[in-house]
Amino acid sequence: MVASPVIFLDKGLMIAGSGFRAFEAVEVFFELGGVQPSLGFAQADAGGAWTLTVTRLDEIRKIKTAVTKLTGSPVVTLMAEGVDGSKGSTPVMAVAESPPVAVVEPPSVGASVVAGTVEQGGTITVTVAGFGDGEGITLLLTTGVNQKPRIGVINAGPTGAATKDILLRSIYGPGVYTLEAIGSSGTLATAAVIIVADK
Repeated sequence: MVASPVIFLDKGLMIAGSGFRAFEAVEVFFELGGVQPSLGFAQADAGGAWTLTVTRLDEIRKIKTAVTKLTGSPVVTLMAEGVDGSKGSTPVMAVAESPPVAVVEPPSVGASVVAGTVEQGGTITVTVAGFGDGEGITLLLTTGVNQKPRIGVINAGPTGAATKDILLRSIYGPGVYTLEAIGSSGTLATAAVIIVADK
């Protein structure tokens, strides 16, 4: 018999079992030492397997009256018993309420950054837009796998835009690089930076 090892009484639950007699009626219940609140009945198939789905445990009257006993024990027995004598059990931990789901705001995709082409060791003008009013923006230059040195910081203006001249040290050789502009609120924008050999 299988079920989730942690069950939340304010949620649904699916329990499955096998090894019972063909077409045996099965009752599923919590064994609480003299108290046996039932979750319902299932019917085994020709192979002796069955499933029982409960939409919400705390809406079952017998579960409501046994909440303190269910949640007061570190582990309880979830039992399945067939009318022909077949039995199965599994240990579960009962929790009254499921944890709240954390809502994570997706990063803004409306931001942009423009850089362009610069000679090796020269200064490039970086322009950003679509960020929050006054948002701090860190500029990173991808120079290799897991290598993103910070090359500057910009604070967005009241309209979410800003521009700044950034000196790119001569250690960055000719090539195409990715510039990342990451806002303090998670806003992200990228652009290509092309470094050419100095004349």
